[in-house]
Amino acid sequence: MRKKSKKRKKLVGGATLMKQGRCSSNPGVLGHAFEKRVRYALERNSYVLIKMNQWCKNYAPEKDNATKREYDLVMFNTRDKQFYIIECKAHYTENKLVRLIQVKEFCYKLNNYDGKHAKKMMVTDTDFTIPAKRYASKNDIILVNGAELRQMEQAHVRISRIVANKIITTNLERIIHKIIRGVLT
Repeated sequence: MRKKSKKRKKLVGGATLMKQGRCSSNPGVLGHAFEKRVRYALERNSYVLIKMNQWCKNYAPEKDNATKREYDLVMFNTRDKQFYIIECKAHYTENKLVRLIQVKEFCYKLNNYDGKHAKKMMVTDTDFTIPAKRYASKNDIILVNGAELRQMEQAHVRISRIVANKIITTNLERIIHKIIRGVLT
């Protein structure tokens, strides 16, 4: 007779709110709770909310079967005087990562609905897959994972430092890739 093993998944982000009874298991409620969490963390780090849940009409019905799209947060950073469009991805468990397709959808939405001139940021309570990180790096999307978000919340770390590190890393990666391509060709 085989024993049934029960895997316990570690709770993160919105799931912690569920455990504490402050959020239902409804994905929409979880998502909105996480958006508020991200908003408050950014507001403590020199960001001002412009719009939350900015709905836009379906911009390309032949390529996208969604009936509506939204920007989770549109914020202005008072330090670098830039607008940021922020996509928030909450998960029930720690082992669920943001995939490449989700980052591509965010980029596609921005490119097709007047988001080209704002800085792009994607925030999750877990982490991103390696292909998602590569794609984001090539498309100037700033990624903030769960550990970085917790740092911002707990220690009031200035997000501008995290963003600066991401930009420096991204540019260094591009330079190195160009050098390698030049040497190999």
